[in-house]
Amino acid sequence: YRLIARNTVEEKVMQLQQNKRRLAETVLAAAPQQGLALTPQDIAYLLE
Repeated sequence: YRLIARNTVEEKVMQLQQNKRRLAETVLAAAPQQGLALTPQDIAYLLE
């Protein structure tokens, strides 16, 4: 657990991390179905 105050930079950082995590999970889940060959390094580059 983390204690994060509302309307702070920390809250925005946590939201960005969650959004990036969901995006990465979506990309990785779609990769086998779409025939995509993204490496972990490719995904990290896209999320920078």
